[in-house]
Amino acid sequence: MRGINNEIIRYFISRRNVVGVGLSVKKKQNRERKCLVIFVEKKSEEEQCSLKEIIPHEIGDYAVDVIEVGELKLMRRAMLRPAPPGCSIGHYRISAGTLGAVVKDRISQEDLILSNNHVLANSTNGKDGKAKIGDFILQPGVHDGGKIPQHVLARLWRFVPIHQEKSPSGCFLLRGIKNCLRTIKCQLPSFKGGKACFPEENLVDAAVAMPISSSSLNPSILGLGRVNGVAEARVGRPIYFSGRTSG
Repeated sequence: MRGINNEIIRYFISRRNVVGVGLSVKKKQNRERKCLVIFVEKKSEEEQCSLKEIIPHEIGDYAVDVIEVGELKLMRRAMLRPAPPGCSIGHYRISAGTLGAVVKDRISQEDLILSNNHVLANSTNGKDGKAKIGDFILQPGVHDGGKIPQHVLARLWRFVPIHQEKSPSGCFLLRGIKNCLRTIKCQLPSFKGGKACFPEENLVDAAVAMPISSSSLNPSILGLGRVNGVAEARVGRPIYFSGRTSG
């Protein structure tokens, strides 16, 4: 990210009133521009701020946008029944994550819990013993006081495997060669038993869990309400979220 580095992000995060920093795209006169978004508890006019508190309108190649979000209250870590998306949840071997959404199985039409593989399935690839179908899912997660059996909300139902990449080589030349070979491998499938075998890559971090009881779920997302449809993703589309840690 040209023009934006961790030091700049830490600089803004450390300032009074700033509660978050993000990257986005800003549209002006039908032109898109990369944008650094600064989230603040309360937005003030420049004349009311000291020189140190004023946030610049541009940093390098990035426009800067300041958005008021109010006070962030992280009170999503209690046991909630029925449990809504946005609250604490997790595989019994992890700390805690977020219940993402209540979805329906396409075939059975049963309610399922949607979240990340790293939340519901302990970042498993399906062969490493980190998790297996049927494992306990706790609400709240272990870090928030979740225990077996009193906080069991669901069991792991399905997951997309997470493939861990080994640590990169410290040698610049060797790393470059490996990257080239990886690119060639991604473009040219190998063949086994007459069928093309494509290399394993992580496209999503996702898993679903089957609730012990359908009545134990509330499909209304904390602070946002019910999901009322789906749409194709595109750059510049507003994103809303409700998280156990971030609110």
